[in-house]
Amino acid sequence: MHTPSRSTRTTIPATPCSSAAREALDLDRARAVLVARRDDLRQRLERPLTDANFEREVTDQKDEAEHNEATQIEETQRALELAELVEVEAALERLAGGSYGNCVDCGEAIPLARLGANPAATRCAACQSAQEVRQRLGI
Repeated sequence: MHTPSRSTRTTIPATPCSSAAREALDLDRARAVLVARRDDLRQRLERPLTDANFEREVTDQKDEAEHNEATQIEETQRALELAELVEVEAALERLAGGSYGNCVDCGEAIPLARLGANPAATRCAACQSAQEVRQRLGI
């Protein structure tokens, strides 16, 4: 029998609270999410890469190609996780320094929905889109 899972989301109290109290609650929530993600990424990156001679021998070119592809995928995944760790740690530094949640380009507040989706975001959606266009154009 399927039992519905309990939500682990913390809800904002239904009673009205001051803007400062709501902001502190949002910052505490962001800090908790960022710290949990940082710890998870650190744990993942501490694991050794799969050994080149793991569990079975490479017996032909197909086996070697499969092994090389698996190794490349693992190395790419680790590079992505390392890049994310750098972003998460930078977000924690911005949080500690009081600049978390402000766009690095225009200085405006990044909407809470965007920070909820990507707690390490450094730009508002408009500035992020403009940055991506500049990157595509090589500017």
